[in-house]
Amino acid sequence: MNEFLKNLRNVQRSNNQRYSGGSTRKEVDGNYYPGKERRKVKDRRKQQQQEESLCIEELINEAIPSINSYMAKIADSLERLTEQNETLIDAKIKQCRSMDLFFNTISTKLDDKISISIEDNGSFTSPGGEICINNRSEKRHTKNEVIAMIKDMRKNSATFSEIAESLQEKGIPTFSGRGAWHAQTIHRLCKK
Repeated sequence: MNEFLKNLRNVQRSNNQRYSGGSTRKEVDGNYYPGKERRKVKDRRKQQQQEESLCIEELINEAIPSINSYMAKIADSLERLTEQNETLIDAKIKQCRSMDLFFNTISTKLDDKISISIEDNGSFTSPGGEICINNRSEKRHTKNEVIAMIKDMRKNSATFSEIAESLQEKGIPTFSGRGAWHAQTIHRLCKK
C-alpha cells in the first residue's frame, strides 16, 4: 500500500511539473505551488495601480476639453449675472432716491403753513395761513410750534390740565386732527 501511495505522489508531481514548467515546492501550509510562475503580491498590486493610474490619466486627458468649455460657459454666465445685478442695484438706488425725494417733498409741503377755509356752502379755499371753521378764523400751527408753546406754559408753572384747556380755548387742533387735548397728552409731550 505504501508503494501505491508513493507512485500516486510521483504521478501528481510529474503532472504539476508538466503544467507549471518547473519544479514545485511545498509551502508551510502544505500546498504545492509552481516555483517560477509565482509573483509576489506587491508586484501584482503595483502593476494594477500603474494600470489604474494610466486609465485615470487617459480619462482626465479626454475630459479636459469638455471641462474647459464648461468653465468658459460658467464664466460667461457669471459675467452676465454680475451685469444684471449691477443694473438691478442701479434701479434700486434710483427707486430709493425717488422715494426719498417724494417723501421729502411731501414733508416740506406738510411743514409749510397750509391753511384751508371752509365756507358756508361746504367749498374749500386756501387763503394764506388761515383756517376758517364755524366762522372763526384761526392761525394754523406746526407741531414744533405747539410743543414750544406747551413748554413755555410749563415753564410758567401751568399744570398739564391748564395747558390742555388753554390749547382747546385757542382752537389749536391735536396732532392727529381728531379729539381734544388732554392732560396725559401734554404730560407725554413734556417728557420728550
